[in-house]
Amino acid sequence: MLPQGSSGSIPPPAAAARPRLTAGPATWAALAILLAGAAAALSIDVVESGFSIKGDEATYVSMALSVAHDGDLAFERRDLERFWSIYGRGPEGIFLKVGRRVRVRADPSFPFVRITKLPDNRTDRLYHGKALAYGVAAAPFARAFGLNGLLLFNVLLLWSAFYLGYRFLALYLAPGTAFGWSLAFFGASVTPLYVVWLTSEIFNFALVFFAYWLWLYKEAQPAHAASLPRWRSGWRADLLAAALLGVAIYSKPPNLLLLAPPVALALWRRQWGRAVAIGATGGLVALLAFGGTLAVSGDWNYQGGERKSFYGSFPFDGPGATFHNRGIQYATDTLQGEVVLDAGVGVERFVDNVGYFLFGRYAGQLPYYFPGLLAAVLALVAFRRLLIGQKLVLIAVGATALALLLLMPFTWAGGGGPVGNRYFLSIYPALLFVIPLASPAWTALAAWGGMAFVASMLVNPFVTAKQPWQHAEHGLFRLLPVEMTMLNDLPILLEPSRGRRSYAPDPRLMLYFLDDNAWLEPGRIWIRGGARAEIVVRSVERMGAFRVTLRSRVPNVVTVSAGAGRERVDVNPREQVVVTVRADDAYSRNARACLLSIEAADGVVPRLVDPESTDGRFLGVEVEIAGVPSR
Repeated sequence: MLPQGSSGSIPPPAAAARPRLTAGPATWAALAILLAGAAAALSIDVVESGFSIKGDEATYVSMALSVAHDGDLAFERRDLERFWSIYGRGPEGIFLKVGRRVRVRADPSFPFVRITKLPDNRTDRLYHGKALAYGVAAAPFARAFGLNGLLLFNVLLLWSAFYLGYRFLALYLAPGTAFGWSLAFFGASVTPLYVVWLTSEIFNFALVFFAYWLWLYKEAQPAHAASLPRWRSGWRADLLAAALLGVAIYSKPPNLLLLAPPVALALWRRQWGRAVAIGATGGLVALLAFGGTLAVSGDWNYQGGERKSFYGSFPFDGPGATFHNRGIQYATDTLQGEVVLDAGVGVERFVDNVGYFLFGRYAGQLPYYFPGLLAAVLALVAFRRLLIGQKLVLIAVGATALALLLLMPFTWAGGGGPVGNRYFLSIYPALLFVIPLASPAWTALAAWGGMAFVASMLVNPFVTAKQPWQHAEHGLFRLLPVEMTMLNDLPILLEPSRGRRSYAPDPRLMLYFLDDNAWLEPGRIWIRGGARAEIVVRSVERMGAFRVTLRSRVPNVVTVSAGAGRERVDVNPREQVVVTVRADDAYSRNARACLLSIEAADGVVPRLVDPESTDGRFLGVEVEIAGVPSR
């Protein structure tokens, strides 16, 4: 990487030394981490310990096993039987699509090729409705070790990124600082959690990391580039990096802007041919990957066409069970431009989303990607001293984040209730390369501050992956704002009793329970004693306040807040207290939403005071809510 205003190579800083190839303490520590991770991956019972199927695992596992054992990417009866034999159940949540035959013919008029799509002449097969790259790459591991092989594949990818990240940072940082930064960057973030997801997330993450490492390693130490292997030096490394980015773009199209920095650096140096070659290589590889999907399924868009998700019953699971009489239609063929360009709420929604993106409780950078956020802040503070390559990377990451918020304003973290921002995971590794040169050791120590948020998740990653809402009910997460724009995609929606609950006393209101401290009953809500319950109240009509009626079976002190107002009142037995609290709401996709907080200082267990009761809950205060519309 070159400093701004420079046109040639630069010598390494005086404090920098040529990276040592001998094994030092950091290398031995890294190998110990690898051995522990690999041993765990190969010895764990993936189905039982992993609580069966999580997220999109059904699609990716079925795909990898199909390639590994059948040598194809189709879904047939044998794929269903194989999946059932492993999990003891069907592939819940699998995405499948109908295939089509493709005919390509020459045409005398532009574009001189005519593509015709015809119905598949076989009714006994379907195709997976996700990107195919991960299934193909992971298939050898699935063939050798089954589901444990997929877990091992993820472990190897993350470990490789961590170790190579350390080697890169060691070019300009002290070895201890470089090791601490790399370990914190990957380990004190949500990244390790996705290792236990048998999906493409870690694969996409690794593609971007390896691409940027290939591109920037030689730039960080131009004086030593000549000693690198040919495939890691000069234009060869750039083209290989572009090819990896092409696969990453195919697998996750939001990665498109990450191809811009290596192209822009070549342009800045007036290396016109290299710039064209990098851009063309990335684009061609992405095009070929989409072409592979077209060749396999007859549709270039793996999320388009006749595509469904399946729960409970599946194609080929019995006589007469077909794609057309099972499943839920779930195709993505177009961008909702009218939503993106909605001038009525677009500015408010975008401003809110920027705040949620940085500090959100369920998908924010602060709690889930703290080391990367710290690296970005340090880079911005030292922006004038950054190398040109670092500046380009920082700009590309920022531009990609803004594109997510603008083009996917209601799903920018990934649908299906992920832990953290799933879409940002493949962008995150780029931030390792913006860590300023000669950063002091305290910055590596500060990066471990991310453990204040993610430690509870990583203690038992399988539980967190299966119940991705639990960690946000405790600790520092309770201080962070709730992403109202994505309310119907938050992890709490995976638990049916939590989200989109109609409320009979005021039918205008829809309730979302963010914790276990409240129970919805016919006509009322009970708040747990000695606890604070948080409830998102959503309504089409804008509410300026909420009228809250309180009753308690024991002398109690109750605190009620709705953002703009807060009331603390005494509630005695056989007494009804009504408080009105002003609301501070936010836009929530064609509605408004407000976070209502109710805390009861004390409570009682009914079965302990009433022999006829079987209720063992610790009941604090009984609540009724009524909205007060804004004037």
